[in-house]
Amino acid sequence: MRARHLKTLSAIGACICSLPADVDEDALDDLVLLYVAFYDWALEYSGRRHRNYLKRSDLHHPDSSAAKKILDSRRDQAYMAFVNLTVSSFERLAEAVKVELPSHDPEQYTTRPGPRPMLDYKGVTALVLHWLACSVTQIDLQIIFGLTPGACSEMLQRGRVALLAAFQKLPDAAVVWPSPDKMAENAERIMYGTREWPTLRAIPFGFVDGTVVRIARPADEVLQRAFHSGKHSFHCVNNVFVFDPDGCIIWAAINHPGSWHDFKVSADLHSLLADPAHTPPGFGLIADTGFRSKSTKSMFITIHTQACKWPTHPVLLEDAIRTDWWITYKRQAVEWGQRAFKSLSVKLRTLLPGDAGERADLLLMLVHLHNYRTRTEGGNQIKTVYQETLDARNRAEGAMEVTGEGSLLPPQSSRGLALEPDSDDEEAEDEDAEFYEGPPSAHGAAGAGAGGSSGAAPDTSSYQQPPGVQFSLGLLAEVASGAPVGMI
Repeated sequence: MRARHLKTLSAIGACICSLPADVDEDALDDLVLLYVAFYDWALEYSGRRHRNYLKRSDLHHPDSSAAKKILDSRRDQAYMAFVNLTVSSFERLAEAVKVELPSHDPEQYTTRPGPRPMLDYKGVTALVLHWLACSVTQIDLQIIFGLTPGACSEMLQRGRVALLAAFQKLPDAAVVWPSPDKMAENAERIMYGTREWPTLRAIPFGFVDGTVVRIARPADEVLQRAFHSGKHSFHCVNNVFVFDPDGCIIWAAINHPGSWHDFKVSADLHSLLADPAHTPPGFGLIADTGFRSKSTKSMFITIHTQACKWPTHPVLLEDAIRTDWWITYKRQAVEWGQRAFKSLSVKLRTLLPGDAGERADLLLMLVHLHNYRTRTEGGNQIKTVYQETLDARNRAEGAMEVTGEGSLLPPQSSRGLALEPDSDDEEAEDEDAEFYEGPPSAHGAAGAGAGGSSGAAPDTSSYQQPPGVQFSLGLLAEVASGAPVGMI
């Protein structure tokens, strides 16, 4: 028990002893209860304060800490192990953080009043990145960076806000929906090297799938039911990501309840693909069957389901099997992208915070970090595989016929066949009929250039870049009410 607590108890005891004999019993009882209550609180407070913690005298100064030594080494291998970025990428990011934290700029130390911060802007950036990348406690961070508990918490919170703001201003970290020319370029990279041109509903320019991340159990019962996934048997958030052949995330829906299906989470993506101002007709995404419905079957390229009526003609059946195999093979890219995203932070493999706002900021920061690393360093299997494809295409010009800007033609070896359902089976036209509905001309613009012989380029005259960053954030009020999510 601390000395000041003992003095307070002694003062209360002296007050009780000095009371006259005819004092009111109620007042005496109140003083005794006050003495007992304060005594219990002092014991509890003393127990809390005597837990193990570090003082300034126990730590190295930040200028001579382990973190400072690593940062001064300017060695890529050390930086990758410490902050998961190379020296050049880290310094570019730190310069962006400096704009958000002018008080941590060493050039301002001599001009501004008051004590200088314990860490400069590079130290704050390294603190947040190391906290994201590694499984460390607050005490670990205090030892590595030479910070006291209070300073470490303050620097970490301030750095997270500054890093997120810096990411949102960096072009290399941006989440950008591709232009029609970029979609055509992505489609060429995906389709290049295909010996037999598959029969598809649309030209694929990316890959989409959902993934869940575990979270702490919410306190509210409504949120417990919303965020509990019956499939996985734990509380989680559902996130949908769209990757391009460069390995970057071009659209994301994050922080949605784990009980929601991928189709519901990606509702904004359906609108984006259906709007010709944002996605010219003829383009689509490679996905699993969970994204397909009657209204979106021309937007998502998926394999057939058991409900699909397989063709009876041997040539058409062979084409159907080959197309399903091709889609399954290409869909592996989204698994590579999700693995790269989850490898950014150990927090994605443990439990995310229960607070929705804090969790959304963390996920948003990691999405930007994924794009920043992919564009500045690579280190992404999607980018590695399709960069090799692009290099091979450049070395072998003419392997794929390209007519006009962004238009695609099937190779000469392609049969150019599409599967037609039997005329006596009306159910073959419903949403479970998959993509075998007839010749490409029957699909309108969605079939042009994908499986037909015309090779007409998609119409890009009405294209408009989507406003802002395409992120859907599941808010607590919207989760409880069931209202659709908004965009930021």
